[in-house]
Amino acid sequence: MEKFGLIDLTDLQPRDYNQFFLKRNPFPAIGVPSDTPPFAVDREQMKKRFKDVIVDLQKNNSSSITVLVGDYGSGKSHLLKLFKHSVNTYLLPKENGILAVYIKSPGDDFRDFLLQFVEDIGRDFFEEYCKKFLKQYFEKNPNEIASFIHDSDKKNKFLKRDYEIEQVIKNSRRVDLFNHIKNDVFKDINSNDLIFAFLTLSHPDYSSKAWRWFLGEKVKEEKDTLKIESSIEDAEKAYEVFKNIIKLLKKIEIVGFVLLIDELESITLLNQTKRGRYQDQLRTMIDDYPQNLCLYFAIVPDQWREITSETTALVRRLAGSWFELAPFDKNLTKELIETYLYSARIEKFSSKESKIKFPESDPALCPFTTESIDEIYKVSKGQVSAILLICHEALDYLYDYKQFNAITPDLIQTLEKSRRATNVE
Repeated sequence: MEKFGLIDLTDLQPRDYNQFFLKRNPFPAIGVPSDTPPFAVDREQMKKRFKDVIVDLQKNNSSSITVLVGDYGSGKSHLLKLFKHSVNTYLLPKENGILAVYIKSPGDDFRDFLLQFVEDIGRDFFEEYCKKFLKQYFEKNPNEIASFIHDSDKKNKFLKRDYEIEQVIKNSRRVDLFNHIKNDVFKDINSNDLIFAFLTLSHPDYSSKAWRWFLGEKVKEEKDTLKIESSIEDAEKAYEVFKNIIKLLKKIEIVGFVLLIDELESITLLNQTKRGRYQDQLRTMIDDYPQNLCLYFAIVPDQWREITSETTALVRRLAGSWFELAPFDKNLTKELIETYLYSARIEKFSSKESKIKFPESDPALCPFTTESIDEIYKVSKGQVSAILLICHEALDYLYDYKQFNAITPDLIQTLEKSRRATNVE
């Protein structure tokens, strides 16, 4: 019972898509893929290109640049996220692994770039690799490490390998220990702040404070605790931190990097001075990594034409390897819908039963009729995100309203009329 104008949320019931032989509505509600998309329909040229550059990165340490040009909703983000998920699933866990990082937008300057780079890698990753590194280092140098531990009982336990990384760090002369590790392993990294922030991620009490430094926050009040002198305040400092993070990760068994940079068009919104400075920094990043770095950029066509109309150093490096993502045709529209439906089919799906309940639908498309695909293609114009959004709404409409027995051209037209009426209002 609703009270005081509130909406009663005490007994909500989800839609049951079982009547369509589906476990759920498989189409994303906003036409945008998840962070770990399970598949990509077509784009065979792009997938082949991706495999080729990864093989070259693995075998020859070769760097590469690829630019994906496509309209909003063409599937650029979907592909970049799929590339990231594929690399981090198959190649990151290996010895001498490769790490893929998705950057949603380059932002206004390289500080924005760095912070998105760090956030996408994530605190859990940095903490895990910090502790993994320390464990290996402790096992190789037990007597040296024991000399930094305060308590004799804890020192003896450590030498018997009866310890946890966090407790060793907490019960040691931490600053001296970190300086020792820095001088022994990280002497070619010219950032004490980064080394101390990274190693402090292993501390049970100070880890969250160290992570704040990675996120660009000011840590002045923890200066004495963390032994960190400055924060990441500007683009120039951010680029130095970026280079040092790459060096650090290479020290802990990551040899290759795949950076997937979406929405490159955002730099066209900057004023001429900031835009020129940022483009120079991106060009510097490309030049600084002739090996071990695979770069992907995604951009919409109008802004790609705007950027390439200027003969800048960055443009010269990007212009040689760009690929256009064209809209889907009718066949690919059909394949896309079939693939999403297949991903959510109930376990005991029967083509025979689907033909009995939905006689106008091919079993692979059930509950969509073949004719509805033509209408979806017409309305969406082959734009991937529009196809997915239309299908999501159509499936829910079929469930909520009983005027249609399947998803037909009439149902799609009804949805389109409703959308147009809403837009007019």
